[in-house]
Amino acid sequence: MNQVDLNARPLAIKAGEEVTHDHLRQLETRIRQQSVFRGGPGIRQTVFPWGTITNYSQLGGTYIPQKFLPSVTAGSEGTFAVTWLRGLIAGVEPIIDRIPISGDPDTGAVPVLTVNPGDFAPDGSSNIFFRLFLTRAFEVSKISPLAFPGIPPAAPYQADKLALTVFSDGSIYRELETDQGFLPVSPKSNGLFIPCFWSKG
Repeated sequence: MNQVDLNARPLAIKAGEEVTHDHLRQLETRIRQQSVFRGGPGIRQTVFPWGTITNYSQLGGTYIPQKFLPSVTAGSEGTFAVTWLRGLIAGVEPIIDRIPISGDPDTGAVPVLTVNPGDFAPDGSSNIFFRLFLTRAFEVSKISPLAFPGIPPAAPYQADKLALTVFSDGSIYRELETDQGFLPVSPKSNGLFIPCFWSKG
């Protein structure tokens, strides 16, 4: 990865200036460079275009990082059940029917997202998104997963982060394993904006 000179060019955006992919790339690079987490013994990071996966191993014990670890199980009549171990976006844990995806703190029951046959596109894929619901100040108030046969349309005060793709044979692609940050770029008075995600792993 090319190093960015932090003094080379400010990231400030002038009023009316369009936010470009170059701006977002520079922002992500600088955040990654400023991260206090640099790895160490027993920690290995793999960087992919869609995010960073951090693997941990520890002698004498088990450490479970704050990661999204999805599991897909086939059900009846072409349905699939999706569950997650745990995970956060902007410090908020997604919920299903008011229960955190990591499980009910009282009963331990893990909620399930059901993917129905109608959630699959003609090519046999269904995209699973984490939908962020935002306040008027563009802060994350709630996150819930949903299955969609393509890309959901934009709506005021909400953003969708692709979590994984489920195929009709039960296989998955691009599972989201690291915690995710979130930043609304160029928020508008009508609630629409460009969502910017980056790996915090």
